Amino acid sequence: MKTKVILSDWAFDCYVEEGRFDMLVENDFEAMDDIKRVEKLVMIAIWCIQEDPSLRPIMSEVSQMQERVIDTVPPNPYSDSIPAMLASQPEGTTTGTLGFGLSAGFENESKGKRQVVDLENGSEVIYIPRFLAWDESWKLLEYLNKHIPWTRPQIHVFGRSCIQPRDTCYVANEGLPELRYSGYQPPVYSWDDYPPLKQILAAVHDALPGSSFNSLLLNRYNNGTDYVAWHSDDEKLYGPTPEIASVSFGCEREFLLRKRSTKSPKVQVQVQSYRSAEESPSKRLKKSNQSDQHSFMLKHGSLLVMKGYTQRDWVHSVPKRARADAVRINLTFRRVFQT
Repeated sequence: MKTKVILSDWAFDCYVEEGRFDMLVENDFEAMDDIKRVEKLVMIAIWCIQEDPSLRPIMSEVSQMQERVIDTVPPNPYSDSIPAMLASQPEGTTTGTLGFGLSAGFENESKGKRQVVDLENGSEVIYIPRFLAWDESWKLLEYLNKHIPWTRPQIHVFGRSCIQPRDTCYVANEGLPELRYSGYQPPVYSWDDYPPLKQILAAVHDALPGSSFNSLLLNRYNNGTDYVAWHSDDEKLYGPTPEIASVSFGCEREFLLRKRSTKSPKVQVQVQSYRSAEESPSKRLKKSNQSDQHSFMLKHGSLLVMKGYTQRDWVHSVPKRARADAVRINLTFRRVFQT
């Protein structure tokens, strides 16, 4: 019996650590008398933690292994209503327990293993794979998916009109200069209309001392066909050295960084990948000039920050991925300067 418990705990940890939809196995752990169930969970867990992310199963494959059918968006095991949770939250709380039970210390430093990537020449990226707690992140995903006024606007790119390949929403302080990109000016919503956004903002500020964000661009990728092309957020309203903090929820998606084009396009591009968090906390990852492209697999509840001259010297994208079969919501916090 002791061996079975150890194996089941290990399998469960594998799901949680790698973001492999632990809700799918919740019921199985209630029946530990069946060793076959334990063996199945262990095999699935091993499958889910392969070093190469492309070899890991997608959600539907895990579901098939569990012999059950699930929705496109992973089911949320928490039945608490969002309004009830918000009503029970003390007004003005920014530390301790937030509206979704999110602790201000969260898991970012103790388990998130902050990675600092020096892109050189004044550019830097910070990545915290587990910035927010797993269960609270699911509650936030559900809230954002249901309550944010998403829109899929028409934009103009290279002289052509097209529908933006993702949903979007814009939240900002009053009185800021208007945001406009690709010929589109999004309507501005108030932070007060969506209290959880203010709580996530407070958590980001706690993790990034000295930062002061006053606007938020939200994006929703419904599946692997939704994407964002290569670009940089170098609009003048963000200043010469924009700091952009990106919090991700839901399906893992690849985030790519690439040096801006040079006059030597035939130079071989080397890619540095950050798909795991094996490095010790706060370890600085110094990369050579030959690393012209970087890849991050953005996990559910993760935080990625671009700082310094990253927007001037680099471009970034979230490419299409056929295996991304569920919703991803991304929050990008920015500071808009008065002109």
